[in-house]
Amino acid sequence: MIISNFRIKRKIIGNTITYSAFFSFEKKAELNKEIWFCINQNNSVKKNFPYESFLIAAYPMALELDEDVHIDAPIDNKLKTNLYKSNLYLGYSNVPKIYCKSCVANNDFRQGKSVLFVTLGLDSLYSLLKYNNKIDYLLFIEGYDVLLDSKHTLKNIRNKINIIAKHFNKKSIFVSTNLRWDLSEKFMPWIYFHGAALAASAYTIGVAKNFSISSSDQYLDNRPWGTGSIIDMLWSNNDVFFNSIDKKMNRIEKIKDIVKNKEYWSIIDNNLRVCWQNFGKNIDINCGTCEKCIRTYMELKILGYGGTLKTLNKVNLDYLSCIKIHKNKIIVWKAILDEIIKTKNREFYKYIDFINIFIKNAID
Repeated sequence: MIISNFRIKRKIIGNTITYSAFFSFEKKAELNKEIWFCINQNNSVKKNFPYESFLIAAYPMALELDEDVHIDAPIDNKLKTNLYKSNLYLGYSNVPKIYCKSCVANNDFRQGKSVLFVTLGLDSLYSLLKYNNKIDYLLFIEGYDVLLDSKHTLKNIRNKINIIAKHFNKKSIFVSTNLRWDLSEKFMPWIYFHGAALAASAYTIGVAKNFSISSSDQYLDNRPWGTGSIIDMLWSNNDVFFNSIDKKMNRIEKIKDIVKNKEYWSIIDNNLRVCWQNFGKNIDINCGTCEKCIRTYMELKILGYGGTLKTLNKVNLDYLSCIKIHKNKIIVWKAILDEIIKTKNREFYKYIDFINIFIKNAID
């Protein structure tokens, strides 16, 4: 595959800057596409062209298609070495070659500021609540898990993040990209690609050098996944560093901590967004019927959370009988099952048989 036609477009109205490049593929020409990242210029964009954004976005695709990557640009030598190590953690045995204009030790002389990726999910909100004093910026990627044309949902999320940022005296940054919906979603599993999408977007930002990804239960599993305690670090170069937060904690442990600290509850109640099936097509932030909505609600309630959970008020437990899960989620549901049995929770005990069935029938 070839990464070419690097372009910068500035818009006075909206005060944005867009970086773009054209991706062309040897084996699947029908996938050829211009990929772009757009960021508000008030949020300190990267001064030099972020070639790293496009290389990181391309490399997992090269793994999937088994194509080498050709990029006519200077590439950081550490990033190049790291990408060669990423294949096993993403579930691939091949190692595509990277051909670049030159290998350099990039140094953008960035400020030592820290950025936390936020989705308003439980993991990222927990990271913010726990490590508030170590975070300077909150970063949300538009087009990551919400469709770009879902203007109402994106505006709603933006407003919530801005309110949270103001509450904790942080600054919010928003980067939008067509990377997922216009390209990666068409031919490779998002579960393997989502970490690269985060890192690729982050390289457009010039105000900070430390980027933190909130861990999930998948960090405790050895199965390939797009984010993880090792793969997160492999997106780093000589000047930008990615790390995982609380990579040894599972979701149950995080919720127990939240339950103990009632000052967290209002943030959770009013802003929690966990749904992975509502890409913005529905007006509600959470659908209330998908696997993730249901398990998050159950986890919180089983462990004694006493808040209102306003954004999960439409959860319907009857949909447990319809759930199918990926094998990566087995570890999550087994933890829930253990807690139901341990606490003898009356509300959820009757669903034990359903949970056992979809754990047993988990798909690859």
